[in-house]
Amino acid sequence: GEFGLQSAADVRAAIELLDLDAVQLSPVADMEMLTDLQDTVPLIRELIVEQNTSAEVLADQIETEHALVAVFLLNFDKNGIAWSDILSGTVLSADILKELTWQYPIMLSLDLRPDDLEEILELLRPAGLSFRGGEEEKVGFKSFDELDALFEQLEVQV
Repeated sequence: GEFGLQSAADVRAAIELLDLDAVQLSPVADMEMLTDLQDTVPLIRELIVEQNTSAEVLADQIETEHALVAVFLLNFDKNGIAWSDILSGTVLSADILKELTWQYPIMLSLDLRPDDLEEILELLRPAGLSFRGGEEEKVGFKSFDELDALFEQLEVQV
């Protein structure tokens, strides 16, 4: 289950009602919520990376919260940050990201090409990758055609 502004009590109720295996908490979730939910199901903590995100601030937040969280989801997508931006050092750097992904369980959500997968998996060894499909074609119908090449390349890598 993915949650935004809901209270810890509402998240707990959803965990029970829906028999969720894990919950993803938005960047607005505070330490109190993480602490309150840590004994329920594994927590996925979304952290949005911006163009000016400081490596030190990001590392400090991960260090502070890692005992409460099963995995961090570093979301570069929300701000249109691509793997090429990381490689060029425009945002963080591949070396800093490598240090974080080797030390903590981190999933990545970022704009990448199928050709980038081998390098990302080998260099960073993330706990996972998060992909989003395109726009809904009509209500309730979403095409994942643009992800086919990524999934095919991922299958080759694994």
